[in-house]
Amino acid sequence: MKRFAWLLGAGAACGAVVFAVACLLARPGGLRVGEGPVPTPSTTLDRAEFWTAVRDFDLASAFRADRPPDRRRFALALRMVAEGRRTEAVGEFSALSDNANETRIREESKEALKRLLRATARWDEPAGLDPDGLEGEAYRGALPQRIRFPDEPVQLATEIGWLRIPRVHVELNGRGYTFAVDSGADPTVITDEVAAKCGIEVGAQAALTETSTRRRVEWRAAVARELRLGGIVLSNHPIAVVSKEDLDLGLIQLDGILGWPVFEHMRVEIDYGNGVTTLSEPDARSVGRPRNLFWLGYPMVELRGPNGVPLFFGLDTGARDTSLNKNILNKLDLEFAEPRRRLSIGAGGAETVSTRRVSGFRMLLGGRVFSFDKISIKGGVKDLAVFEPDGRLGGDVAYGGKMIVDFPNGRFDLEALIRD
Repeated sequence: MKRFAWLLGAGAACGAVVFAVACLLARPGGLRVGEGPVPTPSTTLDRAEFWTAVRDFDLASAFRADRPPDRRRFALALRMVAEGRRTEAVGEFSALSDNANETRIREESKEALKRLLRATARWDEPAGLDPDGLEGEAYRGALPQRIRFPDEPVQLATEIGWLRIPRVHVELNGRGYTFAVDSGADPTVITDEVAAKCGIEVGAQAALTETSTRRRVEWRAAVARELRLGGIVLSNHPIAVVSKEDLDLGLIQLDGILGWPVFEHMRVEIDYGNGVTTLSEPDARSVGRPRNLFWLGYPMVELRGPNGVPLFFGLDTGARDTSLNKNILNKLDLEFAEPRRRLSIGAGGAETVSTRRVSGFRMLLGGRVFSFDKISIKGGVKDLAVFEPDGRLGGDVAYGGKMIVDFPNGRFDLEALIRD
């Protein structure tokens, strides 16, 4: 279990929420989207210290010729992850976890290997699953997940609303529910009430996990016999079960959350302007296009800062607003604005927090310039292995348009955005 909570940037005075597509047609505060010159990419940040280069995902510096062989091999394994060469990366991390001379290389390799094996549901691998832990109790001996796609893409009516949380209708073991669509959740999550109604056997062991707030929630592991997304059928789908209260966000009571294990296997297109989510097999047209999306504990999108330096933002379709992580201060000179108190909503409830803000932040993605009058700086993406992200992409970047997540092809795209 990694992370299944997510952050919504609701203002302290939320007001009433009306779930209608029309609600999204109000411009997200202080965000402008336009065309602009794309700067020449910086060659490297040239981080002399190895772990600083890894933290910033500056793989060119991490892979320098003067590095010790184990460090270069570790950097190579990270590059394989970014390039979608997951099987090769598993082999490299496995060898390093057993044989590397440096203790930290062995420890970081074991953690990366565990995440990759769990992501591919390789429960039979000792490095990927504690056989005596709560996941081992639930998944040991479980049949592998199977996914059956229909001949045509599936379109699901999608509620968006002011909080910009995509919500769709699903069927779990033959019963209908409304789930949030959240790339930042891992794994798929349901409430204990839903599990009971669907006859899902829940493991006896429980553990606490972090959320996007400062609260921690208790969860148990289980396997859903069948999850239907329109005509797409996922059999033997691993899930986490939490209390109903932990998915009560005050403004919204969720039955469950479709997490990253759904995104991993298909092309997901969320049309925020028309309220439709389209699911299909990976897009053959994306084969060969430059990759800008990878996963290592969290989905990461590569974009550019105003000076051309590469930035890496966690992708969170369950987050209302885009935000920055403090690590970005190591890459860019930013101008700070006055702090702001804001409402943070996630699994486990809501809390009011004070956040630092940056004025006039600009980033470049897909040939577009995203300009923020004010943008918050928050803590890092929880449970992210090895390196520190520079920020988190929320639903605001897809304002009035489409967000396309095609992980099998390593592509993240935005289309039909309303420009200023």
